[in-house]
Amino acid sequence: MRVLWRALLPSHRAPCRLRLSMPASPPPLSRPFLDAMSRLAASVAIATTDGVAGKAGATISTLSPVSAETPPSLLVCLHHKTSVAQKIQANNTFAVNMLDETQRALAQLFASQPPHPQGKNKFDHTQQQWQQTFSGAWKLQDALGFFDCEVLQALRYQSHFVVIGKVLNIEIGSSDRKPLLYANRAYTMLSGPSPSDTSLRSETCDLKPAI
Repeated sequence: MRVLWRALLPSHRAPCRLRLSMPASPPPLSRPFLDAMSRLAASVAIATTDGVAGKAGATISTLSPVSAETPPSLLVCLHHKTSVAQKIQANNTFAVNMLDETQRALAQLFASQPPHPQGKNKFDHTQQQWQQTFSGAWKLQDALGFFDCEVLQALRYQSHFVVIGKVLNIEIGSSDRKPLLYANRAYTMLSGPSPSDTSLRSETCDLKPAI
């Protein structure tokens, strides 16, 4: 009976502790992501807006069609801290002005940050003619391509707004002009005698589109 009683007593041995090896944290991907995406050549454009929130414009390189079904739609991505991102949403309208290879200086200007000399805004520093459209946004007279848009939806994801616009009007420039591109952190042009030539020539620039 005495033996049975001792067998029923709880054990005072130290519990067995298992040591599990935790998997190592994956390395941060922000830098390699940016490096890899810099290899992606993108058309350079200037997004503009005007209305109750005021006039604004910025160079962008994140532009994509969404659907060609009526009405057609496109999207642009803008950093949430830029004034143009805030004003586009408040004005509920924006325009996209695609640039050609001769308009690199204009892309640099609209990629720069204020303050600007003599308190002027970016539009005042340009010799190009700007025309206000039906929506209220601004059209560059000699744009390679132009889309006038009404905001359908704006989604904030992390550092950027994805703005989807319904296209109200389209204008297309001459087909013999070559688009201004941005790749490898530099403004880049299509080289060759015609726009169908797919080889690239890169020209380094310190300023980058405000994507």
